[in-house]
Amino acid sequence: MTGSYDYENATEAERAAYDRGTEDALNPAGMDLSDVLLLLAVCQDALARNLRELRHS
Repeated sequence: MTGSYDYENATEAERAAYDRGTEDALNPAGMDLSDVLLLLAVCQDALARNLRELRHS
């Protein structure tokens, strides 16, 4: 993520990283396994939510 943080246009992963206090939210050079696992969990939750919403629409 570059520039200032923009909640409205941020991805789920960017929001999770920002909420966690990560300075450069998606800089792969600064990630460790726990960061990757967190981002995968956030993406999984977002996908599950989208699928539930699609089923109810």
